[in-house]
Amino acid sequence: MNAFTKKTLFAAIAGASVLGVSGAAQAVAVSASGMGEVLVYPYYTVKGSLAGVPYNTLLSIVNSTDSTKAVKIRFREGKASQEVLDFNIFLSPYDVWTGYLEPSAASGGTVLKTTDTTCTLPAIPAGGVEFRNFDYKGDAAKDDSFARLQEGYFEVFEMATYLTGSTVATSAKHGSNGVPAACSKITNSVAGDEAQDPTGGLSGTVSLVEPAITGSNIAINATALYFDVNSGYVDTGSLSPSFADGEPFSVTPAGRGDAVVANWGDSVDATSAAIMKNSVINEFVLDSATNSATSWVITAPTKHFYVPNDGSGRAAPFQSKLTSTGSCDEISIITWNREEQGVTPSGPDFSPQPEADRLSMCWEANVVNFNGKNILGSSNAVNIITGFQNGWMEIGFPTKGLASSAPADTHTLISSSAAYVGLNAGFGASSASAATFTGLPVIGFAAQTFRPGTNSSYAGTFEHKWMSGAPWSFAPF
Repeated sequence: MNAFTKKTLFAAIAGASVLGVSGAAQAVAVSASGMGEVLVYPYYTVKGSLAGVPYNTLLSIVNSTDSTKAVKIRFREGKASQEVLDFNIFLSPYDVWTGYLEPSAASGGTVLKTTDTTCTLPAIPAGGVEFRNFDYKGDAAKDDSFARLQEGYFEVFEMATYLTGSTVATSAKHGSNGVPAACSKITNSVAGDEAQDPTGGLSGTVSLVEPAITGSNIAINATALYFDVNSGYVDTGSLSPSFADGEPFSVTPAGRGDAVVANWGDSVDATSAAIMKNSVINEFVLDSATNSATSWVITAPTKHFYVPNDGSGRAAPFQSKLTSTGSCDEISIITWNREEQGVTPSGPDFSPQPEADRLSMCWEANVVNFNGKNILGSSNAVNIITGFQNGWMEIGFPTKGLASSAPADTHTLISSSAAYVGLNAGFGASSASAATFTGLPVIGFAAQTFRPGTNSSYAGTFEHKWMSGAPWSFAPF
């Protein structure tokens, strides 16, 4: 994902000056270094692969700094982003916490397990922790099943750091045996009393592992955000910190090293602006000779703030409220093969089936499949029919949707003020009292698998390319 460059950083500073933003404020922005205060992991799954083998999801959180940190990890199911598990982790300097998700034999949902010794609140039992369906029971998606727990995405927020010599830092420090000194001494009360401001430096990875002789590993980095978490230390079980607990300013790349700095009413809109895409672009491989398949993951990590799971309504930039068939956003699609031939599908096989000329993505963690090959076994899947064996595709998020009934503010988000700072010849800095961002706030990747024989299997992952949703953007990006 294109993000901050050195030019963009200078542009952000200049743009903040134009808007009168305080130097103490930190705008929400995607980190080009892959490290930040907030991490968003676009997908987890324990569903079955094309071979019928359930995936295990392996995850890591890396503390690259010399500070002890308290972080909140929160897992969200993929239909309406309802929380299914959260807890706090205390990372000592240069520490890595790892865990894994596997299918639950007890509930039919998902269980989290770890062999890591890093301190957590609560402590994770040897048998793991079951994901819970409490928050989505009776919601407008009308799916209370434990199977809904089997896919989604997750997020990590840095809440606090701790001074050397504090109870938390001393207790979380690993000894020569690889075990922290005294996890039992870290309580919510102590962690809250000793908390210092977050400093960033977090990174992470997620691997979707198909545990079989001819299995595969679909691995991707977490999307890291610069995000000034202002909630302080928060106990397990709270809805904070979240994307509502930051500064109301955003920086969005606009192409060629330029950026748009915007002022919003809250940090939710600022986060959405930072990851706004007018369209996403990636490749697909469906070669019959290598038994290839491709699936794309497209996740909207702020959608639940705009589309409540009780079905009561929707707000821009999203198009529709949540129902049993999802909260659907109409999209445009065009595919090209490797010889420059382009086709706009006229009758793709979506599930549920839309009207013939309407294409939609309806959930919060979506999987786009090609020609019926569902690599990830997703229940939140969209199927695209193409006659091409390989090529690339662009999914667009058109303003006002594609239907006459679409709300006028579909796929738009309007800031209270914005500044464009361009470093290209003759462009200079410009500002506006309000500016319109277009598209949807999404992240994700493409996964490709190759199974040319009974004893061979390969997989690759590729982050999406995209056209910026910022105003005044260059096209192509």
